[in-house]
Amino acid sequence: MITMNLLGKVRRLYYREGLTLSEIERRTGLTRKTIRKWLKAPEGLSRSTNEGERHQDRAVRGAVGEDA
Repeated sequence: MITMNLLGKVRRLYYREGLTLSEIERRTGLTRKTIRKWLKAPEGLSRSTNEGERHQDRAVRGAVGEDA
């Protein structure tokens, strides 16, 4: 599941800090494809339908210090 914190972090890094998809990929561990999809998604996005992304989200939360 996409956490709103992680989604917000990706949007903030891209729109406010002006980072590239590649830099966001390095900082979060998400793929550029996932980042691009999240940035194109409407603001209210709250669920992921791809099991691989859910697994990756859990790994990222641990890497960026968020609680699961």
